[in-house]
Amino acid sequence: MTQIKGDNSSTSRGDSRRIGLFFESARDLLGCLHHCKSGPLFLQGHPEYQGNDFIDCVVKAGPELGNSSFMNCYEYAFFAAWRKGLVDKKTLIEVHGEALESVMQGPPPPSGEAPAYNYYQSLTRYICPELSDPHQWRGGINEAPDIPAGWIVVLGNIWNHVGVSCGTRDSMGRQQVLGLSKYPDPGPSGRGMVQVSTLDELMERNPDHAQYVRWGIPGWC
Repeated sequence: MTQIKGDNSSTSRGDSRRIGLFFESARDLLGCLHHCKSGPLFLQGHPEYQGNDFIDCVVKAGPELGNSSFMNCYEYAFFAAWRKGLVDKKTLIEVHGEALESVMQGPPPPSGEAPAYNYYQSLTRYICPELSDPHQWRGGINEAPDIPAGWIVVLGNIWNHVGVSCGTRDSMGRQQVLGLSKYPDPGPSGRGMVQVSTLDELMERNPDHAQYVRWGIPGWC
């Protein structure tokens, strides 16, 4: 299994310098990028599954990525780490290759889950190998413990949404999260952008998030 954790990440709370670099990179992308679909069919090159710049660049040796590139929320986290040299392109290729293999050769996904479940479960092991236990969202102000800035936040059942904690709360006490999404602002293109939202807003917006949240140190920190 490919490892992407840095050499300086032996402490239980990760390497603070690397976490800081990752958060800085994720924050610098505010207002940038566009959201699009992704998954194993994009890696396999199906004609009807095109237009994901991250997959085209990392897996298919396409044009380099920029602030207007199209990708999904998982790939935003990978891209933010890559921009700061926290993970290299060779590792990203290996990680996504293993994720695709988990779909082609792995066990069937749990009952009721989409075929891409295994793919995103595999990616999650690299993005955040030590997730917290699920914290149930009961409605209203999120009662999860304060999540440090730069930590990964996973909403719902593995593959629903991934964001980066801001380590802050808004004026209503809601924990804030950086993420690539069409919500709450679809952006000038209508295709979303990197923006700050809150755990409560994301939970209310999408019932597929299964009403719980987990978090942890990024795998490259």
